Amino acid sequence: MTQFRSHKAVQEYLANRGKITLLFSGVVLTVSILLFFYIWQYTKMVEIQIAIREVRKKHNRQNEQLEGMLVERAKLTAMARIDALARDRLGMLVPSSDNVQFLTRRGMVLAPKDRPVEPVPGAPPPGTADPATHSTPGGGPPATAAATSQPDGNLSENQPEEGLYNY
Repeated sequence: MTQFRSHKAVQEYLANRGKITLLFSGVVLTVSILLFFYIWQYTKMVEIQIAIREVRKKHNRQNEQLEGMLVERAKLTAMARIDALARDRLGMLVPSSDNVQFLTRRGMVLAPKDRPVEPVPGAPPPGTADPATHSTPGGGPPATAAATSQPDGNLSENQPEEGLYNY
């Protein structure tokens, strides 16, 4: 009887051999596809990490360049350097109080009452130009006079009320 059972098992195996082979091939193919996608995903992740590392290095280099440029700008715009260049190379001097004129944002010239002043050439009449867009004849920012303080702490009467700069 044992021979019969083993003989029957062999016959079933031979009859189902095609199905077993197909099932085994399917399992191997499924595992291969899963393994392929796992390796592909891991490779892409490594590529992205390398790209991120390169971008960070580039970012750090650019930050270092920016810091260097900011330091250079600070050196170039230092008032002591500009003053030295103006005195040494251009021969400029600090103006005396007789040579100082105060300009408002509208191009009006203000001066001490004891000294007459001529209007700035090319300045528009008061009220015709927009104060925000008006600039000095040299092309710089709007030139205005700084309010000076009297010994008693009050503003001098010949200074306008708006914020002004002394040029």
